[in-house]
This record gives sequence, C-alpha cells and structure tokens, in this order.
Amino acid sequence: MNKSSKTRNEKHKILNSALKTAEKTGWDDDLLQELKAEYGIVAMTQHYPDGLLDLAYEFADWADAEMLQALAAKKDKGQMKITAQITFGVRARLMALSAHKKAFKSSVKYMMHPARAPYVKKMTWQTADRLWNAAGDTATDYNHYSKRILLSGVLASTTLYWLKDKSENYDSTWAFLDRRINNVLKIGGLIGRLKRTAKS
Repeated sequence: MNKSSKTRNEKHKILNSALKTAEKTGWDDDLLQELKAEYGIVAMTQHYPDGLLDLAYEFADWADAEMLQALAAKKDKGQMKITAQITFGVRARLMALSAHKKAFKSSVKYMMHPARAPYVKKMTWQTADRLWNAAGDTATDYNHYSKRILLSGVLASTTLYWLKDKSENYDSTWAFLDRRINNVLKIGGLIGRLKRTAKS
C-alpha cells in the first residue's frame, strides 16, 4: 500500500468514527476530543489540521463520491437527459447522507456560523460542479457559471428541506426537488435569452 492509499484509509476510518460519535456529541469540541483519544493528537493534526472544518469537508467529499458513484452505476445513464441526471444525483447524495442524518444535521449546524459562510459556498459550488461534470456538461462560457450557481441554490434549499422532512420515503423532498429543478430550468432559459439579446 502506497503512502497516498494509506492516508486515504486512515482518513476514512477517522471519518467513520466521527459520524458515529457525532450522533451523541454533536459536531463540536467533544467530537474532536474523542477522536484525538481514539486516533491520537498527531494523526488528527496531520489529517485534519483545521479540526471540525476539515472533517466537514471530508464528509462533503464522501457524500459527493457516493453521488457520483451512484450516477455512474446507473445503467440507463446514457439515455437520460442531463436534467434527469442532475435530479438523480441530488437524490442519490441525500440518500447516502440519510444513513448519517443526525451527524449531518450537526455538521450543518456547525457550518451555519456566519464566519463559515464562505466555506459553505465553496463546498456547495464544488458539489454542483462535480455533478454537472458527471452529467456531461461541457459549457465554458457564462453557462458554465450560471448552471453551477443555480444548482448550488437547488442543493442548498433541497438539503435544508430534506433535513426537516418526515414524509414516507422522503416523498415530499423529491416533490420539492422537482419543483426547484423546474424553476431553475425556467430561470436558466430566461438568463440565456437575456444574454443572447444583449449580444445582438
């Protein structure tokens, strides 16, 4: 096993422990203390120098990886419209997070501090960018940015809705997601028309 693989495995173990521990401690200093007691201060400092913030990033990366893996494994992906792929990806990410919903809710509460707003924006943009790329988006002009801005809004609002959703099989969340996607399509079309008009 090379050094890179060993590091990934160690970080994966720590994250798994963090998700279990956060269910009882929350995403706070108690979580860090328990992880340091289990894995040692050196390991935690090496892998997560910014502590809870780095753990939140690792959690987001894990959820993104689950999302992309689910989309790649979809047998009819090649026949799906990009919008359908985007919708499927958002759903897949939330379903992956559902196994750790209590821990995720704690991490969201931690990230909602005003001082961490720029990091939330960066993490959400990264998820949107990864999903668009996986769906085959090749835009390089203003569409590249507008698509990711709009999807970031969908991701944020749908995730917050999902956190409070108690409907069976999250049916209310999926209906909300469909409405948001439809709204984004309309807004995206309007932006495109305005850009074309401005250039003419």
